[in-house]
Amino acid sequence: MTATANFTNRSIVFTTSNTINNDTKVAASGLNLIGSFAYNSGSAIFSGGVVSSGGMSGVGTGQFYGPAANEIGGTISLSGNGGVFTGAFGGKR
Repeated sequence: MTATANFTNRSIVFTTSNTINNDTKVAASGLNLIGSFAYNSGSAIFSGGVVSSGGMSGVGTGQFYGPAANEIGGTISLSGNGGVFTGAFGGKR
């Protein structure tokens, strides 16, 4: 997972790669994600759209944590192509 924050524009570009199905331990490249999050001035909470490389779409929400906003965490929820995908993410600078 990579999250690149632009604190001037209050935006975050979110991506995942090399996704593995935790149940089968098999690569699930159709669940690699890309999203674009935004947040209001003075707020640590962000949200925005997320799509998978397999054609699912939905939303992600999260929050900055830690000193100087050096950690993030959140959840994603997508649907499409006859399926539903929900998950959580976290990262530290």
